[in-house]
Amino acid sequence: MLKLLMVDDEQWVRERFSERIPWSDAGFTFMGAASGAEEAIRMIERDMPHLLLTDITMPNMSGLE
Repeated sequence: MLKLLMVDDEQWVRERFSERIPWSDAGFTFMGAASGAEEAIRMIERDMPHLLLTDITMPNMSGLE
Protein backbone atom coordinates (compact mmCIF):
# COMPACT_ATOMS: atom_id res chain seq x y z
CA MET A 1 0.00 0.00 0.00
CA LEU A 2 1.06 3.56 -0.64
CA LYS A 3 1.64 5.73 2.44
CA LEU A 4 -0.18 9.07 2.53
CA LEU A 5 0.45 12.07 4.80
CA MET A 6 -1.83 15.09 4.95
CA VAL A 7 -0.90 18.61 6.10
CA ASP A 8 -3.42 21.36 6.84
CA ASP A 9 -3.61 24.05 9.51
CA GLU A 10 -7.42 23.77 9.74
CA GLN A 11 -8.48 21.10 12.24
CA TRP A 12 -11.86 20.48 10.60
CA VAL A 13 -10.14 19.73 7.25
CA ARG A 14 -7.73 17.25 8.88
CA GLU A 15 -10.60 15.53 10.68
CA ARG A 16 -12.82 15.25 7.59
CA PHE A 17 -10.05 13.90 5.37
CA SER A 18 -8.84 11.41 7.97
CA GLU A 19 -12.25 10.16 9.14
CA ARG A 20 -14.50 10.27 6.08
CA ILE A 21 -12.31 8.97 3.28
CA PRO A 22 -11.79 5.18 3.18
CA TRP A 23 -8.05 5.43 2.46
CA SER A 24 -7.38 1.69 2.67
CA ASP A 25 -10.12 0.99 0.11
CA ALA A 26 -8.23 3.29 -2.29
CA GLY A 27 -4.93 1.50 -1.66
CA PHE A 28 -3.42 3.93 0.85
CA THR A 29 -2.14 3.66 4.38
CA PHE A 30 -3.09 6.92 6.07
CA MET A 31 -0.03 7.95 8.11
CA GLY A 32 -1.79 10.84 9.79
CA ALA A 33 -2.48 14.52 9.46
CA ALA A 34 -0.03 17.22 10.49
CA SER A 35 -1.20 20.66 11.59
CA GLY A 36 1.69 22.47 9.94
CA ALA A 37 4.85 22.13 7.92
CA GLU A 38 7.14 21.74 10.91
CA GLU A 39 5.12 18.81 12.27
CA ALA A 40 4.95 17.28 8.79
CA ILE A 41 8.74 17.44 8.44
CA ARG A 42 9.18 15.58 11.74
CA MET A 43 6.70 12.92 10.59
CA ILE A 44 8.45 12.59 7.20
CA GLU A 45 11.82 12.17 8.91
CA ARG A 46 10.40 9.17 10.83
CA ASP A 47 8.65 7.54 7.86
CA MET A 48 8.71 8.81 4.26
CA PRO A 49 5.24 8.93 2.63
CA HIS A 50 4.64 8.09 -1.01
CA LEU A 51 2.07 10.89 -1.32
CA LEU A 52 1.78 14.23 0.48
CA LEU A 53 -1.49 16.18 0.43
CA THR A 54 -0.80 19.69 1.68
CA ASP A 55 -2.51 23.00 2.11
CA ILE A 56 -0.44 25.65 0.34
CA THR A 57 -1.42 28.62 2.52
CA MET A 58 -0.39 28.01 6.12
CA PRO A 59 1.25 30.20 8.79
CA ASN A 60 5.04 30.08 9.35
CA MET A 61 5.85 27.90 6.33
CA SER A 62 3.75 27.30 3.22
CA GLY A 63 2.91 23.91 1.82
CA LEU A 64 5.19 24.66 -1.12
CA GLU A 65 8.18 25.34 1.10
